[in-house]
Amino acid sequence: MTTPRQRSYSGCWSCRRRRRKCDGARPSCRNCERRGVPCEGYGVRLRWGAGIASRGHFAGAERPVLDTLDSSPSPRATVAAGSSEARPIQQPATVTTITPGLEDAEPQANELLQKFFDSGHHILLSIREARDVFKTMAVLWCQESKACAAVCVALQTLLEPEMHARFEEYFDIALQRFRAEMARTDVLSQGTLAAGNLLCTVSFFHGKPWTFHVQGLYEHLTHSPPSSSILHAPDPACNSLIGSLGIMDLPPFIAGRRSPPMHIWYHHCRGRSRRWLGPANTNTGGTAGIEPITGLPRSLIDLFSCMGFSPDQDLERAFWGWPGEEGGVAQVQLWEAYRFAGVLAVRRNSHSSLGLDASGSGHESASSEVVISRLVGAIDALTRAGDMDEDDEAVFNAIRYPLVIAGSDVDVMRAHPGWRGMIERTLRTLVEEDPYAQCRLTLDVLSEVWSLWEQGRDVGVEEVAVERGVELYLVS
Repeated sequence: MTTPRQRSYSGCWSCRRRRRKCDGARPSCRNCERRGVPCEGYGVRLRWGAGIASRGHFAGAERPVLDTLDSSPSPRATVAAGSSEARPIQQPATVTTITPGLEDAEPQANELLQKFFDSGHHILLSIREARDVFKTMAVLWCQESKACAAVCVALQTLLEPEMHARFEEYFDIALQRFRAEMARTDVLSQGTLAAGNLLCTVSFFHGKPWTFHVQGLYEHLTHSPPSSSILHAPDPACNSLIGSLGIMDLPPFIAGRRSPPMHIWYHHCRGRSRRWLGPANTNTGGTAGIEPITGLPRSLIDLFSCMGFSPDQDLERAFWGWPGEEGGVAQVQLWEAYRFAGVLAVRRNSHSSLGLDASGSGHESASSEVVISRLVGAIDALTRAGDMDEDDEAVFNAIRYPLVIAGSDVDVMRAHPGWRGMIERTLRTLVEEDPYAQCRLTLDVLSEVWSLWEQGRDVGVEEVAVERGVELYLVS
């Protein structure tokens, strides 16, 4: 009696088509070499089929079906999540179609995915040095997860104006794939977690709610066995995925959220000696340094994550005493604005405008008006900087949080209309230069807050965002 051949779900396309076990060697597997047949590689492929979108918008429409690895966690994915061995970094694959010219839409979807790998992923990262590493990992995650590849395609449609009309279609496909993978496994692979992170990103870029995705991902992770959960893996890729999920969960940076905060950064990233994805010996790697999505120092993010956990007096002093990080001129101005915004946020939580030690000396006795003046000064210096390079522009795009914190202080804005005018002009510049919904929503919400103030109603950004039913992500 012959032993049935084991079908390959994670091997090269040649072995998968022949239903043979593949050894996964790169760039070509040794099984193909021994048989003397061409190895077709491991690139992500798309095929097209008919289906019905989950919300019924595209019933009967043809849609892309990502023909990549089985979405259940493979042994390789489980080892990567729970083992102390870091996943080997491999060269990015090139996206290919199954049958070139099969349909007009098929090469278009493949082209979108390849564009995301080539340059589209840059929009996700504020630190240039982290992009090559992310690109390499994104290819691996897309090979692991159908949902991840689908989300990348949907994200790329947002970056190309001529494709905006098809965003809802691609987004719906990505959402279905993600839900299917979440329901199919007890242990999330890196690819599925990356898909969830990217789905949150696409959602807030387009003005859709996303915090319920964060809650679902985190609850799934916490219910996984500790030995195999990504939460407890020392792998830098796993740590970076948890870190990005924590960034999108940080309570101070979100207004109008619909799902409760999970405090992921506070519990799993704060002050930990974790290794992160990024080039060695640079600000993007190591145990501290700069978080590549927001462009903020991890030590500063640690302070924001402590809101609600540390005594307000101690936390305000920690913001005043934050030693800073090495960075460019534009980065340092941004970080100063965030530091002052942190002081103001702590005071608002404690309903104090003079600091918690107003009778003493030092920074804690500075009034909120003085703090806002320094915050506005840092932003003004940043906006006046000429000849910004690509990294400086990414820094400029991250200033919405300090702008909103300063602009929502009714008494100071009334006393200093020039500051309010500068904040409004800066937000309008962001709206003109940024095609995504978050900048426009932020300006709309803050403008409504100002309008209600003039009508004698004392409301804040949080209340207006909740009333409008929008979730604002104020960081990037």
